Amino acid sequence: MKQINHTEMKTKLTMSIAFLLLCVNVFAQWNVVFNNDIFFYDIQCVNADTAFASGLNNELNGVILRTMNGGNTWDTTTFNCYELYSVNFPSASVGYTCGYGNRIFKTTDCGNTWLRIDSIGLSGYIYSWKSICFLNNDTGYISNGSQVFKTKNGGNSWLLENALVGIQSIKYRNGLLYGFHEMGGYISTDKGTSWNQFNIYLTEASVCGISFYNIDIGFITANAQNGVDLSNYGVVGSTMDGCQSWQTQDIFQVYVFGDICSTDEKTAYACAYGQALNFSGIIKTVNGGETWGEQTVYDQQTQCYPQSFTSISCIDNDVCYIAGAGWIVKTTNGGGQITPFESITDQNSFLDNNCFIHPNPYSYTAILTLNRYLQNGSLIIYDIIGREIKSMQNLEGTKITLTREDMQSGMYLYSLSDAKGLIGTGKMVVE
Repeated sequence: MKQINHTEMKTKLTMSIAFLLLCVNVFAQWNVVFNNDIFFYDIQCVNADTAFASGLNNELNGVILRTMNGGNTWDTTTFNCYELYSVNFPSASVGYTCGYGNRIFKTTDCGNTWLRIDSIGLSGYIYSWKSICFLNNDTGYISNGSQVFKTKNGGNSWLLENALVGIQSIKYRNGLLYGFHEMGGYISTDKGTSWNQFNIYLTEASVCGISFYNIDIGFITANAQNGVDLSNYGVVGSTMDGCQSWQTQDIFQVYVFGDICSTDEKTAYACAYGQALNFSGIIKTVNGGETWGEQTVYDQQTQCYPQSFTSISCIDNDVCYIAGAGWIVKTTNGGGQITPFESITDQNSFLDNNCFIHPNPYSYTAILTLNRYLQNGSLIIYDIIGREIKSMQNLEGTKITLTREDMQSGMYLYSLSDAKGLIGTGKMVVE
């Protein structure tokens, strides 16, 4: 696979970005173990040395990456299908992956070979399978984002689980089996024989990740939208009383949250897309969700902060893997220092009211609005792994029209500057 190299930055704008990137937190203990042009949807560590990640390569093929030496090297299996959204190993040798177009694959030799499962009970359905989870080598669940099916014979046949409605993802951890949707979900303490429903009531936010440590203690990530300017921000929460109540906190530094993983009663890691170029998108709590802070990862090779993380898997408090847009990072000591978030109660105070894009996301055109008159301005747009996509120079006025042109659907970073320096950075989504 080709190595991604960033072009030399020539303008004052890009010099400003480079300065931000060089301001490295020396206490950071997340290390880049993979960097290439693969978008990862899911990662699972079987043990401290063995981990698997599923995703999509730049040739639009589903891929599984495997390491068996703690992330030092990775081998790749390419599948004759589109995206692989989920990967799960109930044991060291048996694993499953699923994705677009009703594709389910199984390995019985730790990923050396994968065979497609043609399952009884799923024929005639054309699904994009979003999540797969096995309790042991034979018993497992699969979800398409609205329906859940169960197998008891290693995927040879499946039956619809009528009790589970609208489930986006299913997890099994510490003897608990649970699935969630945007406003709650279902949890089982007897491996799916019976289910208890729980609700999560959030204002203007929908749940996108959940992790239970035990039947009483759980953590969530959620995504919200400001009703005034429709800008996005993140929400984290925790329960200590079995979902009877949730303590939540708005995180305006986060644009969109991804996965979350709890490692004990007080500790949880979450991954996200950050609002700024120097925000890595890894946050952590060590006090049961009372406060959250940022952890930093910096890639010396590309001289940038890896961003846009989607999935996290932890062995314990110390050893975790996180994957996302082109990156896999790992910690063996809990990620190092936690930098507390500033006390921000209004999103505009974080953005400093310099500029915002509306609508965001957009399909064809959007307007970037400034709080001052811009002269001789420069706008640079990057993809999510830092490659320059578009440049607009000699800009003037208080509004800039953004056109999609040949930009593909996805998330992009932007930086705006003038002769005096950097004005603002942010993210935008093209639908």
